Amino acid sequence: MAIYGVNSIAFYPPSGIIAALFMALSPFAVYLSQKARHYTLPVLLIILSLFLLIKIQQDILSRQHVRFSVWLLWSTINSLGLYIHYFFSIAFSAEIATLSLIIYYVRTKIINLPQIFLYLIISTSGVITSYIPWLLPVFSRCHS
Repeated sequence: MAIYGVNSIAFYPPSGIIAALFMALSPFAVYLSQKARHYTLPVLLIILSLFLLIKIQQDILSRQHVRFSVWLLWSTINSLGLYIHYFFSIAFSAEIATLSLIIYYVRTKIINLPQIFLYLIISTSGVITSYIPWLLPVFSRCHS
């Protein structure tokens, strides 16, 4: 269902149906969903994070008012994802790089560029700061 939402927003509704079909029939997706480990939740959170990233991108490219609530929800999902599985950091890094490239390529067309930079800095800092309580005990065990 979530992969349908991402593809129908990113492309068009029939592509959402095709993506949901591929996800339902994918041997790897079925394998991951049947494992007793926590693989399904990180995949769901990455899909939700991508959905919100697409919403942010659409706001930037359409020169509409950039919604702080979407940025806040995107940051919250990324924080949760980092706590659930450390591989989520790969997706988060790719999303930050994607946002940075989008902002770089359309910087001359964006009216509210300082606001977008502020939201990007606040959301990225918030995600990293929310991850510090987990990192401190890990690093203290490594150095003792």
